[in-house]
Amino acid sequence: TFVRQINLYLFNLNSEIKKYSINIREKGSKSDLIKELKLCRVMLIPGHKGEVFCLAAEEARELCIPIVTLGIGSLYERVIHGQTGFIAKNNEEFSDYTIQLYKNDDLWKQIRNNLIMMRGKNKWSNVASDFMSKV
Repeated sequence: TFVRQINLYLFNLNSEIKKYSINIREKGSKSDLIKELKLCRVMLIPGHKGEVFCLAAEEARELCIPIVTLGIGSLYERVIHGQTGFIAKNNEEFSDYTIQLYKNDDLWKQIRNNLIMMRGKNKWSNVASDFMSKV
C-alpha cells in the first residue's frame, strides 16, 4: 500500500510546536516559496475577519492548489465551494474536507483540474469589469 507523507508547515510560531511534528517554515526567497507551494496538495486557510483580499489564496489558486477555508473575511470570495476547494461551516467540516482532499485522489484531481481550467483568468480587465458591474 502507498503511504502519503503529510507535512504541516506554519509561519511565525513558537519553536515548542515542533514537538507535535509541525514544521515552522522559515522565510526565504519567492522562488523557494513557489517551489514549495507547487509540492503542496492542499492549502489550509481558515481566514481572518480583517482579511480583505488574501493574496495567499490567490497564489494557491494560480498554482492550482485546492483550498480549504472557513470562509472568514474575504476567503468566501476566493474559493468556489466544491470547485476550487471547500468552504467549511465549522472546524469539523474543515477537518473532514482536508482529509478528503488528502485521501481521495479522484476528488483532488477534479478540484485541481477545475483550477487548471481557471488559471490565468483573473486578469485585471476581468476583475475591473466585474467590479464595475457591481458598482
